[in-house]
Amino acid sequence: MHADRTRGQSFDAWTREPFGCPSEVEVSNDQRARSNPSMKIEILRIGECANWEEASRRARIALAAVGALDSTVEYRLLSSPEDAARVPFAGSPTILVNGIDAFPGGDRTTDLACRVYTDQGLAGLPTTEQLRVALTQSTIREGRHS
Repeated sequence: MHADRTRGQSFDAWTREPFGCPSEVEVSNDQRARSNPSMKIEILRIGECANWEEASRRARIALAAVGALDSTVEYRLLSSPEDAARVPFAGSPTILVNGIDAFPGGDRTTDLACRVYTDQGLAGLPTTEQLRVALTQSTIREGRHS
């Protein structure tokens, strides 16, 4: 079932968590004062994906590293090809920043499959550093397609 918070459908398929600094990252008061504008991270995932929770942890660390302390991380469970067709899905987990795929090299698909990230070999999710770099790209921060 496609879940969309504006339509009030299944909460199990769509959840939202306010951004909270992960324990691995300490943020000083000075960093809070210089906080970047908030970003909306949405992790598109399938039920069989083992990497979405770690992707979420890494995204939170990357958000803290760039000072986007007022950001949110949301999750969307895709359970059909129709669900995948409605969003820019490139395999699970797909990490959207302000609606834009943070790693646009992945081809869109309606197959409910795992994503393979290839920037540093083959991996099921990007590194925290790769996420941090992606979050600093102006087109991603502003939600514009390049």
